[in-house]
Amino acid sequence: MIDSFSQHAAAAFGLKSVVCWIGNEPSVLGYGLHTNLKTMVQPVYDTYHSSYLEDFDISGHPVQYPYATLKLFDTQEIINQVLAL
Repeated sequence: MIDSFSQHAAAAFGLKSVVCWIGNEPSVLGYGLHTNLKTMVQPVYDTYHSSYLEDFDISGHPVQYPYATLKLFDTQEIINQVLAL
């Protein structure tokens, strides 16, 4: 899952999950219970003028996509971590 409501619900029920982090920090908004994977891709932009609480507006506006690639995570690593749960 991505950093969203689901990871908070999973933590509330004590369910381990693999959470992919793009714009936020797992040390701030995550849980030690989960396997937290941060993207290794560096953003092209540091921040956006329209972002209020975070560096990036991750609500889905394609014009504000801060990366130069769509491959933000190693898919095989995600699969391996899910299978290890």
